[in-house]
Amino acid sequence: VLINPALLAKSKPDDNVTVILPTIGAQISDKDNLRDKIDDISDDVNNYRHSLDNINLFDLFVPGSAGYRQVSSAAGDLADQLSSLQGKTASAKAGAGLAVSIPNETLDVAFVAKANARARVSSYIDQGDIDLLRGVEAVPSSALAVNPQNLKSKGYGRAAIVSDYGVAIARQFDFGGVPVSFGVTPKLQKTWLYNYTVSIYNFSSDDINSSRYRNDDTGFNVDAGMAADFGDNWTVGLSGQNLFSRDIDTKEVDGVRDTYQIRPLVTAGVAWHTDMLTLSADGDL
Repeated sequence: VLINPALLAKSKPDDNVTVILPTIGAQISDKDNLRDKIDDISDDVNNYRHSLDNINLFDLFVPGSAGYRQVSSAAGDLADQLSSLQGKTASAKAGAGLAVSIPNETLDVAFVAKANARARVSSYIDQGDIDLLRGVEAVPSSALAVNPQNLKSKGYGRAAIVSDYGVAIARQFDFGGVPVSFGVTPKLQKTWLYNYTVSIYNFSSDDINSSRYRNDDTGFNVDAGMAADFGDNWTVGLSGQNLFSRDIDTKEVDGVRDTYQIRPLVTAGVAWHTDMLTLSADGDL
């Protein structure tokens, strides 16, 4: 019923109340360890600033001096970190669902709650930042003309949480001896969007879900589906989730605004089942 409300009508005569305990899943992809690398950028920036604040400025003009080597090394490390972040992204998604079904001879009913979350971390690395830092690495005295506050690279954190609360209803009909079920789930849809856009030198992944970057939205949507039984062992189905497409804007942060789209998803499925085993295949259309 969490995906195809028509399956609600397939309850057995002796069923009273059916509960789907919270079903939970998650997937994380960060093969380049981007989240930690972006967080570490602030350490490299602090090291660079510290090297400038704690040296004799005269040392910047003396090749081989401790201050000269320190500033050169700090600038080079920061440039290396920026280069390693170019074109990298990390993503995660998770979902959970709960349903309580109450069969009835007239109309089957279920109370449904489900939520899904998606997040992505990415970066925009300005080549000009790298070039400036390489220049400081080669000629540390040029650091006097480089203000770290003016560097342009940015870090982006995007997250969306969509929660649905609905009541599913379903009924079975007979068409030429073929039991066919139809179901629909009108639902309230609550959405939280996060637009975390900051200088990459101040990026902290712990701040992505801060309320200052969040925009809330509440709307209405519908899931629907049908299912048909052929013989004792075969069932085919078709479901449509979020039949109304919705475009929701994030809060504008640092001149950047994104749009999150909730769009219809139609899925077809077929299952072969016995009392002991069910085999199913689904395809998103």
